Amino acid sequence: MLSSIETCATHRSKLVTVKMLVKIYEGMFTEASMRWLIFNEYQNGLHKCLRRPTPGRLFVNLDDFEAWLNQEKPGSM
Repeated sequence: MLSSIETCATHRSKLVTVKMLVKIYEGMFTEASMRWLIFNEYQNGLHKCLRRPTPGRLFVNLDDFEAWLNQEKPGSM
């Protein structure tokens, strides 16, 4: 699985696409549910995990996403 994770050399962070994230967390999120969370990123705090290097490209910082998941309370999404 780690071979499919892109590593940002400047930040030393793991960046994944939404499709890759859904595969990593298979059974927990669907692509549609992740896109809904991204659409509402400022209401749920997910914006801290997202990186947009160019228009039309979106990456999720895996370390930040895992921290966000751990701080979310059940039923708050």
